[in-house]
Amino acid sequence: MLTGFNTTFEEDLFRANYLKSRNQNAYVMRYNFSKDRKLIPLSQWVNNRKWFQGMDFNQFLDMFKKRKYRELLGYKKELPVGVVK
Repeated sequence: MLTGFNTTFEEDLFRANYLKSRNQNAYVMRYNFSKDRKLIPLSQWVNNRKWFQGMDFNQFLDMFKKRKYRELLGYKKELPVGVVK
């Protein structure tokens, strides 16, 4: 799956999830070793079959406490019900 060539991160994530929903394995190839840092965690998740088939992208980000990627992607960890920040 070629990423970073005339596509956005959201489109690449959608394509990865589409392949996953069809029980297909994918392999991310970043175009020209794209400087887009958002593609790094996506390629780490997709290129490992156990992680790709066993969890979704948010679970992957939580698994290794990938805080810098969460902030880069704009993902915020949702607090459990009843927890006040």
